[in-house]
Amino acid sequence: MPSSVLQIIAMVTMAIDHIAYIQTYGNAHVIFLNFIGRIAFPIFCFQIALGYKKTKDLGKYILRLLVVAGISQIPYFLFFNKVALMKPGLNVIFTLLFGIIAILIYDFTIENNKENKKKIKINTGLNFGEKYKNLSIPKMIVLFILKIVGIVLICYLAHILGLEYGAIGVILTLSMFVFYPFKYEKNEKEDKEKQEENEEIKSLKIIKIFSFIIVTCIFAYIESKSYFRAVFLGNNQYLDELIGLFIGCVIGCMMPFLYNGKKGKKLKIFGYIFYPLQFAIIVLINMLIH
Repeated sequence: MPSSVLQIIAMVTMAIDHIAYIQTYGNAHVIFLNFIGRIAFPIFCFQIALGYKKTKDLGKYILRLLVVAGISQIPYFLFFNKVALMKPGLNVIFTLLFGIIAILIYDFTIENNKENKKKIKINTGLNFGEKYKNLSIPKMIVLFILKIVGIVLICYLAHILGLEYGAIGVILTLSMFVFYPFKYEKNEKEDKEKQEENEEIKSLKIIKIFSFIIVTCIFAYIESKSYFRAVFLGNNQYLDELIGLFIGCVIGCMMPFLYNGKKGKKLKIFGYIFYPLQFAIIVLINMLIH
């Protein structure tokens, strides 16, 4: 499945999630639309991780996201304040921005150039081990600790600033980059060394997939934890809501595995304007109805 198709699925399911609030203000009899809406965010996280790997200019990519996040905040605020009747924080584009910063912290490395001077470098083609193999153990440990501290700090800021999905949204975006088994190109004429290397890559993919499944379950639990608590306390009338939200989150996290490595049709401009536009349209419709 091309990335553009995944993006369309994410946009449609997100709009369905928000449409659920127009007439009923989120009452339980239309909560099934919110189940469908849970599919969207993990796909957007994957799109960010993929965009980080594919973009030719990371600075411009981040700047575009920042502009869209700023423009979207007004219709986002109106939607939650007037339609969903909830206290709005910062919209999900800010969450994705924090996610790409977390990826950047995870991804940077220190490389020796010809003059034997160290420089910070971003290289998405290197795996985790290759980023550290040329460093001494003390420097490796220090760099590793700095990365952990930086990512934890970004997650904490996402929480205290009230970003949509908060810290778990940042972690999920980072997980899409770290654990998603991006496909490696294969050469038909491989020698024994390359075959052994591919076996290692297969093992690494299995580990990544298993790790990603764990992150998926954590994300699905956090998204539906209020229903978990209710069912645990014996309120079985919330069991359907629990199952629906949990399955929606899991489906959303699994959708990126359908990605076939192709881009598909270009949706750059439409993809950026759709997020604030759908909020504006829903707010307008709600005003006409009520």
